[in-house]
Amino acid sequence: MSDDSGRLTILSEERIGILSHITSILKDNAINIKSILIHPLPRYDKVWQILLRFKREDIERAAQVLAESGYKVLREYVKDVTPYLP
Repeated sequence: MSDDSGRLTILSEERIGILSHITSILKDNAINIKSILIHPLPRYDKVWQILLRFKREDIERAAQVLAESGYKVLREYVKDVTPYLP
């Protein structure tokens, strides 16, 4: 991926509509997603890791609006994800 982008991670329970909710928040704030990757979080049943890539200039604003909407947003890799579990 190019250097003009950055990544945010959200840990979420498996539930219907979660991706729609996240993308609606970003759409309502005119923030474009460059890519999305979703996969189960190892060792945590029913918890999914949602990786979102944005233009660098949109990272902080995306993190802010998602946090204001109740999501715990990881801006970088953390070894212990326990504080971020839903």
